[in-house]
Amino acid sequence: MSGALCCSSAHIVLTPIDVVKTRIQTNPDKYTDILTAFKKVYSEQGVGGFISGWESTFIGFFAFGGVTFAATEYFRRFFTELMGSESSNVEIFIILAAAVSCARVADNLR
Repeated sequence: MSGALCCSSAHIVLTPIDVVKTRIQTNPDKYTDILTAFKKVYSEQGVGGFISGWESTFIGFFAFGGVTFAATEYFRRFFTELMGSESSNVEIFIILAAAVSCARVADNLR
């Protein structure tokens, strides 16, 4: 749950930036730069315009965060067992290897 909640809440906070970025990409004539885009979204739609699409962002990253956190923990425990008594000497490398392994698996799922 912690991975799911942390990942989804972090991305919810970033939703306004994503909304503005998407507007600039899809309509560069109207939204010429980031500051102009923020002003136009606010003037046309108010604060609510900045959180459009938050539901799908929350659900998607809730699932993604939950799965990737669990997978990272799985790999961390797997590598710790694999290293045996030496695992405490290379704990940082185990954590990094677990994160890389999880990222690799997650990239294949997208």
